[in-house]
Amino acid sequence: GSTTSHCQTATLRVQNWTPVQYKEALVFFPGYNSTMQASLKNMGQMLAMTKLSQHVYPIVFVWPGSINLGYSYASKASASDINQESVLKLVSGLKESGITRVHFLTHSMGVQTFLGAFQDKVDDSGKITGRSEVSKYFTLAPDFDDSQGPKEGKRQQYQQQMTCKSITLLNPDFP
Repeated sequence: GSTTSHCQTATLRVQNWTPVQYKEALVFFPGYNSTMQASLKNMGQMLAMTKLSQHVYPIVFVWPGSINLGYSYASKASASDINQESVLKLVSGLKESGITRVHFLTHSMGVQTFLGAFQDKVDDSGKITGRSEVSKYFTLAPDFDDSQGPKEGKRQQYQQQMTCKSITLLNPDFP
C-alpha cells in the first residue's frame, strides 16, 4: 500500500500589510480533537465578541490533535519534537514578517504544545542547560539574569526580539 503524507511546510505570507508602529499577532493553540475547520470557527467566534485592534493579526496553530486516535496519543503528539519545531518555525516566521508583539491563547490540550515550545533545555539529570529556541525570540524582563542571552548574564532589553504581551490559558489540560 502507499502512504500519503499530510505534512506541509510552514510558511507565513501576508500581503497588503497595514503599516503601523507595532505589528501584533494573536496565536491560538486549539485543544484536543479540534479540526482545523472547528478551530478556525472557534477563533472567529472569539474575535467577533472582542474589540480587537485591526493591527492584531489572528493566527491558528493547528497541531495533530484533531486526529481522533485517543487522548494519550494526542497528548504525546502535542508535546512532540515535531510540534515544537513547528512552533519555532511559526515564531521565526512572525519575526521575519515584522511582528513585534505576540499574544498567546490556548485551549485545553493546546497548552501542552505551547508550554512545550517554551520549556528550557535539560540534561539527563534534569539540570537546565539552556533556554528553548522559541523563548530566545522574546525579550525578557530587564532585571532577569539571562545566562543564555546575547550579553550573557547582563540586564538587557533586546531591540531585535519580540515582546509577549499576554498569555491566556483557557481550561488548560496539562498532565
